[in-house]
Amino acid sequence: GEDGMKSLWDASTFRVVGAGQANDSFLSSLSKLLGEHYVTEYSVSAGKNGSSNRSTSQVLRPIMTVDDLHSLRTFEAVILLSGDDPFMGKLLPWFDRKDMKEKVQASKDAHEPKGLVTV
Repeated sequence: GEDGMKSLWDASTFRVVGAGQANDSFLSSLSKLLGEHYVTEYSVSAGKNGSSNRSTSQVLRPIMTVDDLHSLRTFEAVILLSGDDPFMGKLLPWFDRKDMKEKVQASKDAHEPKGLVTV
């Protein structure tokens, strides 16, 4: 259940989170886990006499928001390794690799019950 999944997640040293996550609570905790960074913001204000004032400030923002995590594309992933900074990666699906297609088919041939139709 949910408690077991949380225990597995917490104990993992290698975590991969891909597209399609819909649990806002999980994504919110992931956003916090990824951390924050400073972003420079610029502003301009206009005075009554036509003068202007420009200013910059450093604002702390999440590295990835819940919306950013919702927007991961197919085969994109956030990868977290213990003791290292998180990073984005592109997943290579097994069906795009000839060597893996052959291994998966060999495993199916060896382990699928005979007479069943795979759909």
